[in-house]
Formats: sequence, structure tokens, C-alpha cells
Amino acid sequence: MNIETDSPDLVKFYKAVKSVDVAAQKALRKRLTATIKPIIGEVRQAALALPSKNTHSTDGKMGLRAGIAAATQTQVNATNAKKGFSIRIRVSGTAFAEKTGKYRKLPRYVEFGKVAGRNWRHPVFADKGSTGGTWKGAWVYQNKTPFLLPTVVPHKNEIKEEVAKAFIDAMVETKLIN
Repeated sequence: MNIETDSPDLVKFYKAVKSVDVAAQKALRKRLTATIKPIIGEVRQAALALPSKNTHSTDGKMGLRAGIAAATQTQVNATNAKKGFSIRIRVSGTAFAEKTGKYRKLPRYVEFGKVAGRNWRHPVFADKGSTGGTWKGAWVYQNKTPFLLPTVVPHKNEIKEEVAKAFIDAMVETKLIN
């Protein structure tokens, strides 16, 4: 989920602050990250509240829900002046795979039901290590269970307002405006 501001001026300002005052840019990044921290908590709670029949992992690794919650991250990005400034809330597939030992795209399947046009299906009670070509048992299609977008979208305008306030405060602190 990206929340973007369309102003290339914010990107230019964010990059310029670093040359004027590195501490001010760090403070701005910290404030922007703090702005969405409560929403990250809501996303993690939504991931933990996903319906499940299995309540624990037998191999000592995190289960699906706990892995998604633990892999939820935020990124502040100002790399592309044409697109604008963005704050991203995402579930890292790499972090998810490291924490759970499961397929890294699994959180995307949970959220969207499809990835690259393919529906999410899995073997029922497959042997450990079985893959699509080796399991001869039953396969079932899994329905999507969105948790990220329904949690974040209601906060979009609130976040945009907070981002604007953070930039105005940073301009005042760096004495670019009074």
C-alpha cells in the first residue's frame, strides 16, 4: 500500500534538507515513520486476526498469521521526483520467508487471492517438502482474505495531512519559511 503525494517539490525539499542539515532530514524521516506507526500496529493486529484452523506451527517457526505480522514494514521513499514522495506499508516477502520457512509470496496470495494472474491453491495435508509436481493428493483453491488494504485505506487522508504538517514543520525548522 503506497500513500503518495504528487508534489515533486516535496521530493526536492526532502533531498535538499540533507545537504542543509542531515539532522533535520533524519528528524523528518523519524516523524513521518512515527506518523504511520499506529497504522502498522493495526495492520499487524489485522494479520493476527485472520481466520485460521491451525493455531500453532509444529516446526518451531512462526505460523502464517504471526509471520505476516512480523514481516510488516514501512518505507519512506523520495527517490523519484516525477512520481512524488511516498510512504509505503508493506509485508516483506523475504522477511516473511525467513521467519516462517514458507513461500515468500504467500502474504500476497492471502491479500489478493491471485499473484501474476494465478489463483492461490495448495495441497491438503501435503508431506513436508512436497511441491506442485510431487504431491499426488488433493489440491484446494484458497479464497483471499484481505487485511492490509481494508486497514490502511481509511487512514489515507489523515496520513496525507500529517505528511504535509511534517514538511511544513521541517521547513520552519530549517528556516526556509517563517
